[in-house]
Amino acid sequence: MAAVCLHFVENPAESVPPFVYPSGSVFQSMELDLLAYRFQDPPPFGSDIEAHPPQRRPILIEYPKQFTYHSEGRAPQLRIEAPLRRAELLVSSTRFAACGRRIWHLVITPREGETFSEYDLIMLIHLYDGRTERTGLREQIRFRLDDADSAGCLVSELPRRLGLPLQANDDPELKCGTLQLLIGNDDGDAAAKTDEPRPNVFDTLRSAREADGDEAAQRLKTWMREDCPQRRQIMAYCGIVTGIFDFEKIDDEEALDTLEPTFAASSSFLRIHRRTLISIADDDRGMRECWNSIGISPYLILPHAALIYNETLVDWAERGISAALADHGARLGALEDAHFDADSHLSALYLPNVFNYVTERSLFDAGDLCRGSNARRTAVLAKLDQLKNQIEIVREHQRKGGETIIQMLLAVISLLQVKSVIAEIFGWEPNHAGVWLALSIGILILTAVVWWSYRRGLPKRIGKSASG
Repeated sequence: MAAVCLHFVENPAESVPPFVYPSGSVFQSMELDLLAYRFQDPPPFGSDIEAHPPQRRPILIEYPKQFTYHSEGRAPQLRIEAPLRRAELLVSSTRFAACGRRIWHLVITPREGETFSEYDLIMLIHLYDGRTERTGLREQIRFRLDDADSAGCLVSELPRRLGLPLQANDDPELKCGTLQLLIGNDDGDAAAKTDEPRPNVFDTLRSAREADGDEAAQRLKTWMREDCPQRRQIMAYCGIVTGIFDFEKIDDEEALDTLEPTFAASSSFLRIHRRTLISIADDDRGMRECWNSIGISPYLILPHAALIYNETLVDWAERGISAALADHGARLGALEDAHFDADSHLSALYLPNVFNYVTERSLFDAGDLCRGSNARRTAVLAKLDQLKNQIEIVREHQRKGGETIIQMLLAVISLLQVKSVIAEIFGWEPNHAGVWLALSIGILILTAVVWWSYRRGLPKRIGKSASG
């Protein structure tokens, strides 16, 4: 059994409706069970399937007949002998209570009697990742929604083609993916029916990392030197985990690094690699229970959705801060609004670790660390401080401008009060033209001095802060 979940993030331009928890959803018992006590009431998010009753949509995946990937200065071509894959699609979503935003889960599974090879899975990973090999598969793989759909659509068009309830101006963005593989011999899949027992390569890899794992390490080296089933299995897993087609170049040391689990205490292999969460196990009750409704285990896609949600909040905040800092003529009100919006995305809306069980808690924390999410948020918080400093400078600017106007008015009043003194010095009448000329010259000189001081002060600091 294999499932690939594509996570699409909504980016609505308008406000979203209030959050209503989807009571009675097939997610409900598992979702609430996942949450720690303090986050069960009210829950921070709620998930539901797109169709009631659940609907498996038959689709065709059309790969290009050949494509080029780039690796270590080479540009090999890969030919696809059978470019059509018969698959099925299940749709669900998770809506977050704090802001009402939603992440869609499009789960692709093989049709009954079909299988996904490691190349199928890697090509699907390249829909949202695969930057290192630059295949361009995102713009080449097409999805046909039924056997009569000759044109198909790109993955970016899939949510609208499926008729999902989206806002008029919103095209959800494909961000990440979750892969789940069940590799036990008792699942009834054609690929699992073999006379040769499946060697447990993950146990060997785990033992080879231990201090007394010399025997396992030597067994791994022997496998990697031979064209044996264990080597082919390890290479396939390495390709799936890294999302690269050049996995045959991986040696035993690289295999150990690549197949090191993110959460070692789990009975299954769990790994977060860049944009992908991968689970490989002999069996998984959550996946089997939800196979015909969700298509994948909720215990995988919900922690991943929480990670994606937080990362999206940071991206939104950074865009708003950068736009405000780049606008050198921004008014104080606009800067304050940008600061408030970014601060809410980075603090009030940002999810802590809400999960109850050690596996999901560990995946959430590890995802923050290994994907660089915490480091990215720290960097954006520093930019938020920069925006706060910019606001203080503009406030000082406005305050100084007000003080300058008051000083000018007081100076003018003072000049008017010496009108009689000027007239007496020159022996003029108080309303003599010379008196008014002297007063005008004095006012002009005063204005020039104040303007010169004003121009050499805060405006330059504002420009420097905005460009920094």
